[in-house]
Amino acid sequence: MHLPTASVRRRPRVLAAGLLLAVAVSIAAGLAVSGTVAGVPLAPRDAAPTVPAMGPTRAATPAANSTFNPTCAYVSGTVCVSVYNPTEPDIVPGPGETSASVEPLVTSAIPLVVKSMHPINWTGSSPYGVDSPVAINVSGTLWNGDQYYSPFSGTTWHSASQQYYIGPLAGITNKTYPWWYLVNITSGAGGDFYPGMAITWWIALTYNNTGVFSHITSPEYTYTYAGAWPSSPDPGARQWGGASAFANDVELFVDPAQPNWNDSVHLELETTSLDTTTGATFGAANLTVTERLSTDQGLLTIQTAKYTFNASTAATSGPTHLNFTIPASFALDPGAVIWYQIAAQDFYQNSVLSPLENFAVNGNGSFVSGTFANDLALYSTPNVGATPASPNVTVVAPGTSIALTLASTAPQTAINAANVVYSVSLPAIGASTVVTSPFSRFNSTTFLGAIPGLPAGAFVNFSIYAWDFASTLEISQTWNYTVESPAAMFGTLPTNQTFFYVAVYNAGAAAWVSGARVSIDAIGGYVDSVGTTYDGMAYPNASGAAFVPIVVPAGATYVINVTPPAALGVALSRGVELTLAVPHATVLHQVVASASDYAVIENGDILLFYLNGTAPAAVSSGSAANAVIVATAVGLVAAAALLVPLYLWWRRIVARREAEVKRVTL
Repeated sequence: MHLPTASVRRRPRVLAAGLLLAVAVSIAAGLAVSGTVAGVPLAPRDAAPTVPAMGPTRAATPAANSTFNPTCAYVSGTVCVSVYNPTEPDIVPGPGETSASVEPLVTSAIPLVVKSMHPINWTGSSPYGVDSPVAINVSGTLWNGDQYYSPFSGTTWHSASQQYYIGPLAGITNKTYPWWYLVNITSGAGGDFYPGMAITWWIALTYNNTGVFSHITSPEYTYTYAGAWPSSPDPGARQWGGASAFANDVELFVDPAQPNWNDSVHLELETTSLDTTTGATFGAANLTVTERLSTDQGLLTIQTAKYTFNASTAATSGPTHLNFTIPASFALDPGAVIWYQIAAQDFYQNSVLSPLENFAVNGNGSFVSGTFANDLALYSTPNVGATPASPNVTVVAPGTSIALTLASTAPQTAINAANVVYSVSLPAIGASTVVTSPFSRFNSTTFLGAIPGLPAGAFVNFSIYAWDFASTLEISQTWNYTVESPAAMFGTLPTNQTFFYVAVYNAGAAAWVSGARVSIDAIGGYVDSVGTTYDGMAYPNASGAAFVPIVVPAGATYVINVTPPAALGVALSRGVELTLAVPHATVLHQVVASASDYAVIENGDILLFYLNGTAPAAVSSGSAANAVIVATAVGLVAAAALLVPLYLWWRRIVARREAEVKRVTL
């Protein structure tokens, strides 16, 4: 049910006719004769009194007008009117039109020039008053429809200067219209004009034929001052929008449109494309909310509240949108009807009122069909919606987080809970893991989740598990994507560059280590990489960009420090540090450092930090810059105790690498 739109009217500005006439004719004090006015030369035959400058935009000279040829609108058969300055708002409409599309600011002065084929003024003519040879008349209607100056009551505005015109101007080279007279619509700094005010203006001419005066006027031309809502709900306004005024000025978004039990409802107000033309911005907005419930005793009002949206603090930099959330306390009674209405003001306090809107509170419902694809929709950013059968797998950059939005396709069906279950394979080191991550509730039909940024070369499969309030579980299909590998990013590296992985394994728990701090520093200071392991993997990464790999100089000596989480054991909380010279092609397979509770094994482009495991002394390595001094008495049997299981493990890595090249699913 929609009730008629109510109107919020501003109090009219009422000016007594005497005051308006005083503005119009307060034009006769303290004038001195001079040959120029505000830098504009006058014709020597009719020098006019000096008056104050008429506004900052009146800086152009007649010389500048020699190359400036604006539209000149009709006044009479031998007279037309145009803007004077190429930098001012051009309120003069085009041929055959009477209304200008440009909307000037109220602070803009608008000097106009009346151009004539013949002289209009005469010796002794008055520059002001009813028989002034040239005058500009202005009448306005405020945004709310109230008349401010009115031609019907004789209270039209003429000029804020102390005479109606200046001229004729000297130095005019226009041979068709050599007689120019300057008139001016002054800026609104003194309070003459207001945002949203619709202006009607026209030129009045007086001719003197041997003492007999005749008067003619131009057509009435119009424009509107910028800054106000482009549509007014008040019938007297020129920009009257009727019942559509609110929708013309403000766009309203409601989510969810059909809320369920215990739902908060998000309202967002945005300015419209029409507001762009007028430069209108939000000044304030408020919301009235009432909850009513039908009972055996009739319609019962449960609660009413009034809320205020945030407000703009500057006319030219106000927000383009405002937000508010109707709290869930209005949705605790299934079947209740929530009525709400919004009053939105522009920066200048012009107000539009929305229709009286309503929504009913649904119960929780349950999944309608029992099939995920029918009851729920999943959206991802960036889009990683490829299925395992798809020939084109989405590839994302390392460290890219995937935002997930789960939405019910039936507005009356609430989601009770949801998880994303994703598996990650890192073929470079042979690691894989499965993670279950819960979604968070945005509202009853929309849940938000994410898959975090992952290392380079990862393969990801994921599915969604969702429950309704009847504990019915629905499981989605499987989607997958891959993270771009270093080989794809860098291609073939030049001989002065290299890249390597750091792998961290907890032998005591037989698990890859996540969250270990890995720092890689080149002696000399030109590489300073700090990151953490994901499922055992790390590598040189860009500063401040997790998992974004970088190539490093080949042949340099690097200090690599691995500090595992404290839970792995007190003895290793201090970390393991290795100083190593890394060549362009890392192809060695050897133990480069060891102690009683760790070993560091070099296997091609992987440095494995094998923690919490009994290890033999290190085998001498040509690539270790400060390898641990190895006792020659270390026997091959002791080395085999570590190397045999590691050899089998590396064989599995090689096999998995080969398999992962051929597939993108686990």
